[in-house]
Amino acid sequence: MKGLLKAIREHALRARRTVAIGALKDSRRLRESLRAGSQFADIIIVGTTVPGYKCMSEAGDEQSVCDRLIDLAVTGQVDGLVRGQLDYSVYHSSLRRAFGFKHDLMCVCLLVDICGDEWFLTPAVHHDDATIGGRIYLATQ
Repeated sequence: MKGLLKAIREHALRARRTVAIGALKDSRRLRESLRAGSQFADIIIVGTTVPGYKCMSEAGDEQSVCDRLIDLAVTGQVDGLVRGQLDYSVYHSSLRRAFGFKHDLMCVCLLVDICGDEWFLTPAVHHDDATIGGRIYLATQ
């Protein structure tokens, strides 16, 4: 498959969205990622302060940062979420609680190999439901 990444980028430029990103600590790498992402979306940082970006510093532990981040989506204040620096398990626990999901959510990635071919990666993690019903659920994600 080829051309999907290009089409996604073109659509993102046309239909600019607001995305909230979880961040616990400012760093050079975070700023580089934010610069790249801000080409395509308006960014809100939740958890810490990064000069030059709209930020919502959240007092408390990582769980409260996750809850605040997800609340932005629940209340329609943002169009998308990025877990960023937040712990996978804490973040997904907050997502399941906020949206009433029984199982974990799958994080689908679009990868491009050195030949330019595009691939979807849909991971399974150790705490996914290993029953037949659980595997069917994962396949439908």
